[in-house]
Amino acid sequence: MKAAPGVIRVAGRLRAFNSAFVVGPGGTLDASYDKVHLVPFGEYVPLQRLLFFVDTMVQGAIAGFAPGDRLEPLPTPLGPVATFVCYEAIFPELVRALARPAVFMVNITNDAWFGKSAAPTQHLAMAIFRAAENRRWLLRAANTGISAIVDPAGRVRASTDLMTRTVLLGTLAPRRDRSLYAVTGDLLAWACVTLTALSGAAHFAAFKRPRIERPGAEASHPDGAFPRHR
Repeated sequence: MKAAPGVIRVAGRLRAFNSAFVVGPGGTLDASYDKVHLVPFGEYVPLQRLLFFVDTMVQGAIAGFAPGDRLEPLPTPLGPVATFVCYEAIFPELVRALARPAVFMVNITNDAWFGKSAAPTQHLAMAIFRAAENRRWLLRAANTGISAIVDPAGRVRASTDLMTRTVLLGTLAPRRDRSLYAVTGDLLAWACVTLTALSGAAHFAAFKRPRIERPGAEASHPDGAFPRHR
C-alpha cells in the first residue's frame, strides 16, 4: 500500500484527497481509500469562508484537501483490509466501521512533524487500542517511526525506533471473527452513562425529600432539644 495525494475532477473542478492506494504487482495504483477525518488547520481550514485570513497552523502542511465519503476496507489477496490514515487511528468509531468487514488493519501515518518528542509514542499507543478493540492484527507504517506490528490482543510484536531507516519484518493471521466492541460499539458505554445518570437523579430526589416529623414532637420539646439521659 502507498499513501499519496489523489486528485479527481468534479463538476469541472479538481478536488484533492489524502489517499491510500493498493499497489498492484505491476506497479499499478488500484483501489484507494480517501481519508475521511482530516486534520483541521493542517489539511483543511474549517469555516474557510469566515476564516479566510487563517493559514495552516503547521509549517509544511497542505491545506485544501477534501474529505473522503466512504468507510470501506481495501481489497487485497488476503482479504479486505481496514486502512486508516494518520490520526484517524485516534477515533475508535471510525476504525470500527472500517474494521468490521476487514481481516486485518493498516495504519499509514506521517509523524515527521512531531520530531523526537513524545508524540510518536503517544500516537502509537492510541493505535494499539484500535487493534485490541477490534481483535485484528495491525500493521503501522510511520515515515519517521514508530512503525509496528501489533497483535489482536494489543501486544507490540515488533517495532522500529524513531528516525531510523530500517525494514520491519513479521507475520500476521487474517481474522474474520468479531469482537464485542465490533458488534455493539459504544452501546455498553452509553448504557453505563444512562444508569449513572438515573442513579444520580434518584439519590438527588431522595436527598431533597422533605423530612416528616412525628406529631407532638414540638409540644413535648419546645426548644427542639431532646432531654438528656441521666
